[in-house]
Amino acid sequence: MFTGISKEKALEKMSKGKAVYVVDRNNEDALGNIQMIPLANYLNGLEFLEDVPAVPNPDFEGAVQDMINSAYEKV
Repeated sequence: MFTGISKEKALEKMSKGKAVYVVDRNNEDALGNIQMIPLANYLNGLEFLEDVPAVPNPDFEGAVQDMINSAYEKV
């Protein structure tokens, strides 16, 4: 038996090794049949990114400033 759960709950259960399925209602066939697809199939090949605050890097800033100064010296 299947029951609906939130995305957060689905990801939590999947991370604990439980089988979680996705019902893709956008891909019904002509008879109205809807496929159930393992969530892992949707997530394979995806890369997940988190937005984190930038950390200043003085070495990088110094190198950029050197490049700028060098470019102005050539002009």
